[in-house]
Amino acid sequence: MINLNIKYTTQNLLNKKDSDYYKMFIYLAVKSDKEGLIYGSRNTISKELKLSDSKCERILNFLKSEQLIEQVERKKTRVLKVLYKELSKKSGQKSEQVKTLFSSIKTLEEFRENFEGNKQYLTIAYGFWKLWKLANPKNISLDKMEVNTWIDEIDKLVRIDKQSIERLISIYCYFKMVKENKSGYRDFWFKTIKSVAAFRKKDKAQMLYVEKIMDEVNDKREQDIQFMKMVENAITQIKQL
Repeated sequence: MINLNIKYTTQNLLNKKDSDYYKMFIYLAVKSDKEGLIYGSRNTISKELKLSDSKCERILNFLKSEQLIEQVERKKTRVLKVLYKELSKKSGQKSEQVKTLFSSIKTLEEFRENFEGNKQYLTIAYGFWKLWKLANPKNISLDKMEVNTWIDEIDKLVRIDKQSIERLISIYCYFKMVKENKSGYRDFWFKTIKSVAAFRKKDKAQMLYVEKIMDEVNDKREQDIQFMKMVENAITQIKQL
């Protein structure tokens, strides 16, 4: 999947409240070939994105004004060209390296629908990020966190550290209760770490942080039936993705 390229896009696009602008840029990136060319008429684009011709034209003009796309001629035919692929080639980077920031996601449901990676990992990663961001709205570093980087860390937790999806969901539920200031939930770990990568850190005894956190979570599950049900429901929902 080709995600929104933060490095080669503009702040004006990121600031657009209308998600159709974001959708258009993603659509053009996905549809373009290795040279960044899109051989499709405006009518085709508007139909596939379910936009009116006038709105489609307006968004295309905006992307042109932001120098994200341009119109070029190929074999006497006018076609669109996504410029970030050309920039990537010149800088020695591959188009697959484009990044998406959590802060650029308008709604998880909409983003997840078009996401071609592991939707369970995406949902868990976004869930943790949103909890920490809501609890730390002025934390600028959280605004710069990349989706795929966090998904990779979750993959390492599962594949290398042998942590199950169920365990990560249990921790998320525990942190959610901490964020809501529910009594009986210790906030030490929620306030100590601010990324899923930190779960993989080890203490002096070489015990993973995720294991230490799970000890507290498991104790709570044994003591609180409501919390146990909350975790079970969350696990069921994730597994349906």
